[in-house]
Amino acid sequence: MLNDAKSQSSLILKNARADADVQRLKILDEATKQATTLQSQAKNSILKERLDAQSEIKQTIIDVAFQAAQEILKEDINSKKNQALIEDFLEQLDKVKGSK
Repeated sequence: MLNDAKSQSSLILKNARADADVQRLKILDEATKQATTLQSQAKNSILKERLDAQSEIKQTIIDVAFQAAQEILKEDINSKKNQALIEDFLEQLDKVKGSK
């Protein structure tokens, strides 16, 4: 009877260890899957942030270039208008001189 009890306890311990190993492997497998998922999500998030930043930089460059072009056009238009006013003034001055 004592030998029988020892055999049963040994068998119970052996089964418990086998079950524990199975559970350990399941836990490790699940942890690995979760880590892989988190890593993939992090990579996707980083990629999205990079693309968003690039898009924002491109838009900023476009805005700055547009503002610069507007300033250049304003100066050019003002310069042409000023030149026309000067020429008109000189013509009017010539007319006044000619009528004297």
